[in-house]
Amino acid sequence: MQEPNYEALGQGLKLYTDSMRRFLKEKLTAFYHGNWWEAGVIKALAGEQRTNVELNVKRSPERDKIDHLDAPHLERVVTGNFDGALRGIFPNYKKTLSWLMRVSVARNEYAHPRSGDMLADDVADALYQMWQILASAGLKEAAEVERLRNAVLQPDPAAAEAPGGQSGLLPSIEHLREWLPGQRYLSEQQTKQAVVERMLGVLGWDIHDPNEVLCEYAVGDRRPDYCLRADGKDKVFIEAKKMGERLESHEEQLLSYCFRRGIGLGVLTNGSLWYLYLPLRPGDWAERRFCVVDILKDEPAVATSRLQAFLSRESVASGKAVESAEKTQREQEQVRTISQTLPKAWNRMISDGDGSLLGRLSEATEELCTYRPGDEVLREFLVNNRERLTLPVTAVSLISIDKGTAKSGTIAKRSNQWYLISDATKTPHGIGELRKLVSSYMTERELARWDELDSARDHNRHAKIQLPVLNRLVKANIIALTSAPPHARLSSTGTSHSTRRRNMPDRSATSSGDGRGHQGKNSWYLASDSSKTMHPLNDLRQLPHLTDGERTRWDELTNARDHNRHGKIQLPILRRLVHAGVVVAPNAKR
Repeated sequence: MQEPNYEALGQGLKLYTDSMRRFLKEKLTAFYHGNWWEAGVIKALAGEQRTNVELNVKRSPERDKIDHLDAPHLERVVTGNFDGALRGIFPNYKKTLSWLMRVSVARNEYAHPRSGDMLADDVADALYQMWQILASAGLKEAAEVERLRNAVLQPDPAAAEAPGGQSGLLPSIEHLREWLPGQRYLSEQQTKQAVVERMLGVLGWDIHDPNEVLCEYAVGDRRPDYCLRADGKDKVFIEAKKMGERLESHEEQLLSYCFRRGIGLGVLTNGSLWYLYLPLRPGDWAERRFCVVDILKDEPAVATSRLQAFLSRESVASGKAVESAEKTQREQEQVRTISQTLPKAWNRMISDGDGSLLGRLSEATEELCTYRPGDEVLREFLVNNRERLTLPVTAVSLISIDKGTAKSGTIAKRSNQWYLISDATKTPHGIGELRKLVSSYMTERELARWDELDSARDHNRHAKIQLPVLNRLVKANIIALTSAPPHARLSSTGTSHSTRRRNMPDRSATSSGDGRGHQGKNSWYLASDSSKTMHPLNDLRQLPHLTDGERTRWDELTNARDHNRHGKIQLPILRRLVHAGVVVAPNAKR
């Protein structure tokens, strides 16, 4: 006995192909007359399709030629004659192609079935695409296909009792884990149809209701693939890419859409990977990514739980999705902060000879050799081995324009030149040009206020209102001041980088007798170290931010005492560390 969903798909495909064959033969004959087969069909087919169809016609000459066409052939014939024999029958080309491709995928799934019945959501979606095509062509079979779809969508009482509304989500993910590995060459459009829309359906979204799911939603002159809506408000933007596409290179595209509309939740997916973002939070792209779901690698139950929490219609509409996302990100920030602080805490214990550490070390020594060392012996051991015991510390640059160069009284001056972080040439732009450059990252309200105040030339209010906008864009790593790049600020004292050499040691300071620099004039501290602990020049050699080549040259020149070359070569290294926000020279010569 055939499985019910599989059987319904087979019935729908037969209705679709039979009616479309008759329809196309009629339209092509009226347009091409006696040459309808060669001009309307053979010419539209791809190379291998053409060869196979012509071979089948020769093998079975008694059959009507049109009966040798299947769903993938019909797709090529419709699109090949869209502006000719079929002009005005179907809606826009892109939408029609989407329907035809989904039916072709369904036909292939029907011809190569997996074990068990097909999912109701998949079959219903394929039948809906068939209905769209048949209804556009005005064919009576559309009503029968719609009846089949409604029968497939009849609720399953057993499934309705499943907790958490996950009855269709877990089986869908399990099915995709089996199906996706063989679909490496899915195009972007096929990925949307076969994966994204399917997942949205089982997450409770009605993909056929524009009040819930809008495709190609206009955001200025750009269009995110999907906008999820609830209670008449835009809630989530989704950008989909083809199967296997690297997602990191598209983060800025997605987040710029979200900035423009003030959308609190963004999704980037290639079918198997789902990146979830809080776009309006501060930080770089990676820091705003609070969750990654990998359908192929994650446990199905874990993937189900995460998608349900952050993307189900119920969670999004109630606001729980954003609340859960913010909680998840806070927990991740805590873990990240702890990870960054642990090496500092360890190093402090080593440097200070912490009592608890000395006690534990003393006990361990006594257990091994029966002798208990005194505190002085232990401290001497820690001091002598400090370099080997000390862990590298990852610097975290502080981004701020609240102090120093970006006060409200100066923000409207023409002297303030800005550049886009993504612009490798660092092309400077004035405050007026900035509005055009970053409009895709600003909310509609911010744009309106910017334009209103710019027209009024009310510079005092202009500055006060634009400053929060600029702060947000700076903290989002979108723009920077050329005179004082926020990602390269020296300290919170307002020290400026308007002249690079101003805060760098001169050559004599870099090449003192032992290569360590003059204590007091050339002492450095890590930008991430709130205690501002001073370090002489050679201590910087231990930083993990140096490349292997830089570290090798540093060692060679220190050992050779070649102070002239030493200064020339280390100065660029120091500049790079300063402008990366890694080290600071508070007492450097001005």
